[in-house]
Amino acid sequence: MANLTITEELIVLFVDENEGSFVHIDPDRLDWAMAAGVIADLLLLHKINASGNKLSVIDDAPTGEYLLDPTLSDIAESKRDRDLLFWLKHTALRAEVLRDLGLRRLVSCGVLRVDEDGVFKRSRWVRDTRKYPSSVDSSEIEVRTRLMEVLLSRNEASQRDSTLIAIVEACDGFSELMSNDEYQEIEASIESTIHSDSNLQSLADTIQRGIRMRTPTPTVRGLPVIGNTIEMAGNVGQFLTEQYLKLGPVFRVKVLNREYTVLAGANANNFVHRHGRDYLRSKETWQDFDQEFGASRSMVSVDGDDHVKLRKCMRNGYSQRVVSDQLDKVVSIVKREIGNSKDDKPRRVLYTMQRLVSEQIGILTTGVSPADYIDDLILFLETMLLIRVTKARPSLELSRPRVNRAHRRIKQFSQKVIEAHDPHLRQDRSPDLIDMCLKMHREDPALVPETDYTLTTLGPYFAGLETAAVATSFLLYAMLTQPELMERSREEAEQFFEGHLNGTSALATLDVIGRAMMESLRMWPVTPSIVRTVSNSFDFEGYRIPAGEQVMIATSVPHLLEEYFPNPTEFDIDRYLPGRDEHRQLGAFVPFGVGAHRCLGADFAQLLVMTNIATLIHFFDIKMGSSKYTLKIRPIPTPHPDDGFKVYFEPRKSRTSTKKVLQAQTV
Repeated sequence: MANLTITEELIVLFVDENEGSFVHIDPDRLDWAMAAGVIADLLLLHKINASGNKLSVIDDAPTGEYLLDPTLSDIAESKRDRDLLFWLKHTALRAEVLRDLGLRRLVSCGVLRVDEDGVFKRSRWVRDTRKYPSSVDSSEIEVRTRLMEVLLSRNEASQRDSTLIAIVEACDGFSELMSNDEYQEIEASIESTIHSDSNLQSLADTIQRGIRMRTPTPTVRGLPVIGNTIEMAGNVGQFLTEQYLKLGPVFRVKVLNREYTVLAGANANNFVHRHGRDYLRSKETWQDFDQEFGASRSMVSVDGDDHVKLRKCMRNGYSQRVVSDQLDKVVSIVKREIGNSKDDKPRRVLYTMQRLVSEQIGILTTGVSPADYIDDLILFLETMLLIRVTKARPSLELSRPRVNRAHRRIKQFSQKVIEAHDPHLRQDRSPDLIDMCLKMHREDPALVPETDYTLTTLGPYFAGLETAAVATSFLLYAMLTQPELMERSREEAEQFFEGHLNGTSALATLDVIGRAMMESLRMWPVTPSIVRTVSNSFDFEGYRIPAGEQVMIATSVPHLLEEYFPNPTEFDIDRYLPGRDEHRQLGAFVPFGVGAHRCLGADFAQLLVMTNIATLIHFFDIKMGSSKYTLKIRPIPTPHPDDGFKVYFEPRKSRTSTKKVLQAQTV
């Protein structure tokens, strides 16, 4: 294996030994450091030359280093010489890719390791010996120890180490790597090293000049007062994608009296995934919603360590096994809810799926059916999202009698769920989601206080109404409008029900339905964007995003970009086949949100959607209520099919023996 590149050593340097993540360095500065490492390596390898601050190619033969060759090729193919600042900024656009490729290589050669939570840390060998393993040709002292020895001893540094020192200092890296006292001890040595070489000084100055550059954030044109409200009330994902293509990854939109800075594209998703916990919080988005239920906070509104604790508490309650171990109940509920209706009129799909999924989630996660309260749950949740989260409706609507009645009834239902989980009644039962939350209350009453019980117990039902029910509705539309897909899916469902409904092995047979679900989620994501408040200022793609700013992460924009999903408006389930794997590109496919607050029940919901669709198309003939209907999406409070999407369900005679088919059970 070849020596490590400067970029890879910078990655090693910036991995926090205690936290297992990158040190708290501004992401934009980290991007410039990655880019400077590439340019510096090409200079040291004599592949390029810096003359009068212009870069030109000396030798365009590939180096064989996948971190370096794309930039070398770009410089070689440029029709005119560009300056150092241009190429640093150009290469910084690839910083996320540079980091990911570098991390993979560092793990493969034993310099870094990945723990069970997917966090990168130094390998035990490097941590204990402060040297690189033998798999690296130059098994020398690792970079942090090496640079500190040079700076503390004030010995003459090698050209490589001097370059590393210049890059790290230009990006304010040393001040993040050590305490103020430690930094003051080596500050003079750092300055001496940089000033000893005019090329190093030029590199450091150019990096700092690039970081200081601030581009005014472009604003999407809109109407007086209402701004972009009309466009945002249409196809949100399409609108945000169009603005991304026109204005770039950062722009501003106005919705009535609120303004948002939009971060869009795969890099935005990757930024939130890697750095969101340091720079973004969700409190302001959800606090009014929480207070309406008398709660101090909820899992969607709390951040930091308490958020991690709540996710760990609830993780098993939302796990895939909750669905896969109870497939018989899932199927029985579908057959009962759909088959028992005697209405000859077409049924509203979204409402039907909301009733269906709410019942399933109730039985699976709490053991309590919400059948008598579903209309109240739907009404109050939609009202709260419109008034307290999206701010699309005035607070006055909370005083409507129907809303007040729904509020009272869902509180009654919450109490019913709590009473059903009295420890004395649950001694011989496996703990479900509510048992887990109540146990956490007993262990840590400050984390889960009694005042949060209402929202804690209703949370699973609310989540189902806005995720699994909506996703099932969109996927059913895709099936009904594509006969070939419906036929292939039915054949797969036949095989599914001819076997035993036993755990994940049964669900693994739903390949076509699974890929159809993924494509449906790409085209109609349940979470096309997320809103956060900036807790700490940061730089992104050349723009300064100040603390206190309201930002909208346009998570679904890559779903509609040709560079990630060719012919993005076409419904193509083969995108997800091995060899194409278009969804596996970094930051390209995030239908359930991204970062610390990614939907905890995403895997649960996807298994539920697959099982529901398989059951519906196997046991029922389904046809559109109107042959002329084309999908219309209501974007507020969250995107979902409009009430014009109606279908007829008729019991279907199986084409194969139903001897092994599960019979409906009373749940």
